[in-house]
Formats: sequence, structure tokens, C-alpha cells
Amino acid sequence: MRYTALILMVLMAVPAWAGFVAYPMETRLLEADLVAVGTVGKTKSTFKRTRDYALATMQITDVVKGNKELKTVDVAFAAKSLIQSDRVRKDGDTGLWLMRLDDSGDFYWIDRPSDLQSVADKDKFAKQIEKLGGLEWGPAVEGLQALVRGQLAPDVDRTSEPSPHQLENPTVTVLQVFIKNSSDKPICICDFAGDKPVKLQCQVTGGPVQPIDFYGDFHATLSRANFITLHPGQVRAVGGTGGAYRLLPFTEPGDYTLTATYTATRDGKAFQVDNVWTGQLTSAAIKIHFKAQRDLPAR
Repeated sequence: MRYTALILMVLMAVPAWAGFVAYPMETRLLEADLVAVGTVGKTKSTFKRTRDYALATMQITDVVKGNKELKTVDVAFAAKSLIQSDRVRKDGDTGLWLMRLDDSGDFYWIDRPSDLQSVADKDKFAKQIEKLGGLEWGPAVEGLQALVRGQLAPDVDRTSEPSPHQLENPTVTVLQVFIKNSSDKPICICDFAGDKPVKLQCQVTGGPVQPIDFYGDFHATLSRANFITLHPGQVRAVGGTGGAYRLLPFTEPGDYTLTATYTATRDGKAFQVDNVWTGQLTSAAIKIHFKAQRDLPAR
């Protein structure tokens, strides 16, 4: 069982849905399939998904997470800036890149502002990645495993991209559920919030087990985009919300045990998606310690 110390203001008796915020840096490191120092080359082509994207080749000089033998990879990013968080990468852009493998397995995404970090922070991120590698996952079910994680996140809505300062100085206590493909083959799942796939159980030491309402009045519409592919070794935050769950705290400090289940029931036939994973995953339990506001240390 993992023990996580989270410090927050104590306000109410039962945890309840309170919205979703942008992913913390820890989530970005967990989801990154390749973390490497590299330089972006010239755009060699464009392609269309929901909009136009550019494709370029990146020269790799040092790998922090991922295949250490890689020397070049193809990377994708916005072809032009349409919204504030868009980043159009240029020939010669160099840094420490947090990259996510596309579902096709053919290239990596570097389209978010936080995907580019300073090379000077390489050792710091390497230590964080090593620590995350020791997390305790739940039992494997047909190639997938689940993890529930307590974290601190930036106080930014899930639809917005946090600034570097907000990522470095998170203030909101959140819970997230992750799935990892521990098999040697790609696995497709339907991650749809409308099905309320995540169930959380919370128990204060010596007290009864209580459910946590992860979704509340969160609404979603099922689409083909809800069917996601996890390649071998990939980790993805799941729950269908696109954000980290903002946890409202309790009236009393104490030790709380949390367990998550993740259930997928859709087979993909309505969208002509084949071989979709269905079943239920259970995370390993974690213990979270809550302290009162007066115990908050100086940051």
C-alpha cells in the first residue's frame, strides 16, 4: 500500500465532485512515452485530423525516459497557431521534450506548451521519473493495470494550459486514475465519462467505507475519439474528463484509504472499432494523510 502525504484546508465531511483541473506535471511525466533532449528539424509534411498538423524529424541526443537507442523520431505539432496554447515548433528548436506516442505508433506529439522543458532540468525530471517507476499498480487483467494517485495540480481549468509557473507551483489537491498497458501488444479501450467508468472508495481509519462521487453532473457525448489505443508500456490518465479530479477535503484531519475501480463495457461496434478491451480493473490501495490549514508549511 502506498502512503501519500497531501496537505490541504479542512472544510467538509464527505468528499464530493468539485470540478476538474489541468493535469499536474507528474501526470505529464507518467504519460510521456519518450522524454529526451533533441532538436526539431524542418517541417517535411502536414496532415489533417480535427485541424492541420505539421510533421518534422527530431534529432535525439539524450534519452531520459524511453528507448535509449533512438537517434531520430518524427514529431507532430500545430501547423499554425489558432488558440493561445498552440505551439508551432520551428527548425532548430532545442530542449528537453516530453513526447506522447500517437495511436498509430508512427510519431510523437509535442503540441502542448509544457512538452518543451529546459535542458537544465534534465536531472530533476530524471529523478521524478525514477520515483514514478516505483509506484504500486493493481493486478493485471488481460494486459491492463490501474493506479490511483493523489497529487497537487495547478489551479487551472481542465480546458486551459497552465503556465510553467503554475506547473511548478501546484496548489490544488487532486486524485487521478491511470491505466497502463503491461502486455506486449496494443490494447484499445473506450474511455467515456458518460459511462462513469471510475468508482472511488474512501475509508477513514476505523470508519466505514464511503463512495466518492467522481463525476457529479459532468456531461459528455460519446464519439470515436473516446476509443484510445495504449501501446505496450504506455500509461494514460483515464476517466473520460480530460482533467484531474479536484478533491474536496474532510472536516477532520486523518488517514484515509482510497481504492479505485475502472470499468469499460463498450465493445466499439457502433463506431466500427474492433478488439476493444472490456472488463474491470482495481487499483492498489493508497493512504492519504490530510492536515488542517494551520499545519500548512511555508512554500
